[in-house]
Formats: sequence, C-alpha cells, structure tokens
Amino acid sequence: RTFHSKMAAVGWRCAVAVLGRRTLCSGGAAATAAPQGLRRNESVRSVQDLADLLANETGRSRVGNAHLISAVDNANADDIDTLKDQLALFVSRNKEVKEGVADAIVRRCVEEGAVATAAELVVDKLRFGLFPSSEVYVELMRATATNELPDQAISVFERMVLDVGPSVASAECLEMLSQAAESGAGPDTAPSTESAAVYCLAAREDGVAVSDEALQAVARGCVAAGLADTAATIVASAPAGSITQQGWAEPAVGALGVKVVQAIAANDPPAALAALNAMPAISPDWGTIVPPTVLSAVEEWLAAGAEAENDNAEEDSDADVTVTAPAPELAELEAILESLRASGVSWDEEAPTDDGATE
Repeated sequence: RTFHSKMAAVGWRCAVAVLGRRTLCSGGAAATAAPQGLRRNESVRSVQDLADLLANETGRSRVGNAHLISAVDNANADDIDTLKDQLALFVSRNKEVKEGVADAIVRRCVEEGAVATAAELVVDKLRFGLFPSSEVYVELMRATATNELPDQAISVFERMVLDVGPSVASAECLEMLSQAAESGAGPDTAPSTESAAVYCLAAREDGVAVSDEALQAVARGCVAAGLADTAATIVASAPAGSITQQGWAEPAVGALGVKVVQAIAANDPPAALAALNAMPAISPDWGTIVPPTVLSAVEEWLAAGAEAENDNAEEDSDADVTVTAPAPELAELEAILESLRASGVSWDEEAPTDDGATE
C-alpha cells in the first residue's frame, strides 16, 4: 500500500462545519493562503481584552483576526487556557482563523511550554479550526519529540499529512514518528502504533528515505503494543540478508515472542513451540534477545500446568478416571528453557532489597 493509497484509506472525510469561506475538511490543504503582514488591533492588549470583546460582540462590533492575533501577541503561559477557550468561541461563531494567525497561536503555545495544548488545537479542527502552515506543523512535530509526547506526535503527524498532503512527510518527520511509536508503545496504544507503522512502510514504498533504524524503532514499538503481525511485516521489509543483524533481529525475535505469549493465552502448546523454534534461525543469540517476560511466561505456564496435573492426579487417585498426559510440546518447551539456563541465559526478575536497590 503506497503512501497516497494510505491517504485514500484514511478517508479524507469532510467535517460538518464551515468557517467563513473554508470548509473544515479532514483531508486537504486549507484554501486560504498565509496572509502577508497580519493586521493588529491595538485595542486588544491581553487575552482578557479578547474575551471581553467576544462576550459583548454585536453585529456592529465584530471580532476578527486582527483582534485574535493581538491577543496572541500579548499572551503568556498563564493565558493559554483562556486563549484556548476564546479560540473555541471565536470559531463557534463561524469565523475563519487565517493561516498566519494559526501559525502564531501554535508558536505561542510552544514558546510558553504548552506543547500538548498546541497539538490539541491543530488536531481538533471542528472545535478550534486551525490550519497552520507545513513549516509550523514540522516545528510542532519537533516540539512533541523534544518534550517526549509520543501520542501527540503521532496525532500531529496524521493531521499534518491530511491537511497539507503526503509530500510534507519528510524523512525527518518520519524519524520523529518512528521514535514516538517506540517510546510511547504499550498495550493501550495499538491503534496509533499500527498507524505509525503503516505510514512509515507506505512512505518507504513511495520512495521516501525512511531509514532502517526508523523502521526498526517502529517494529519494536509494535512488539511492545502486542502487534506481532505488523512487526513481522516491517521486519519482512528489511534488505535481503540483513534479518540476522542485531537491529532487525531484536524486533523479529520480539514479534515471535508476542506470538508465544498469545499462544499461552490461548493454551496452544504447538503454537508456542513453533514460535520459539523459529527464533534460532534469526539469531544464534536469540535467548539473550527475546524479552525476559516471554521466557518467564512460558515457565509460569509450565509450572501452572504441572501443578494442575498434580491436583487432578490427587483428586482422581481413587476414581476410575484417566488423567490426560501433558502434550509432547510442553516437554519440548521445558527442554528449551533448561537449555537456555544451562547456557547462562537468565530471565528471573531481580528482587528488590530493603534499600530500594536490586540484587
């Protein structure tokens, strides 16, 4: 799937609000070009002045972009929440926020340390109606990366591509996207992590210079989010013969580790064994690469099965019932763990000491 077909798949949905001459469109650049030399209204010297004007607005005293940009010029960190509320009110009255004003709002928020707020303003088009320039979108991407806001980085990237077009997704932006996908990944981030993976893969297919390191980072994020198949798809895009290299081996083994955990959850010994047996072909040191939590899960699974078997044997010792023998795969799984331990691989969690250190 190419980068442009990804855009089509996303939908390019049209929103239901119209701001002045501009339709709030979820896909497509804003119709109004950036104004040159934004006009100010000197009567507005604070965000509170803007709030007062909007509260008392009449047909003869219309509040426009000149008032809004003047309020932005005079805003500080304490004014950001009020500015956000007034912007929502401004937009709710079918007023168009010019691109240059949108740029100023985003930059002011970033300058005052409200990066998460800036991201919210550009993502929620229906409420805030901001269509910043591609340059400011990239600046905001950098700010989310610097401030370690992975969820916002992914959301801003998606809005940037939908608003400005796929061409704005430079290699730098994709690198930041991949870092966000890895650093923010977890069980609850599967949708956004998978979205980042699709963007990076589609961009590379479209000829954008997405580095191996970026794709490896996204693959690791997919592993952390439990997206085994997506991680495997990214690994499959690796250059021929490079799968055994450390950078690719880690997410490849990690993806198989996710499949092991999924097999355990489904109580499927053959699937768990198949995934573990596929790891040595990727790296002879797979035991040191696979997440320790995977091996711990296998060990706990085997122990729980053995305990249940013993309990059943005790309960049925006097009854005419045959206790089911463990699946042959379980014995192989146990042999694999014993072999790893014999080779010096350890997956036991370190026990905390009284002083908070680890043993």
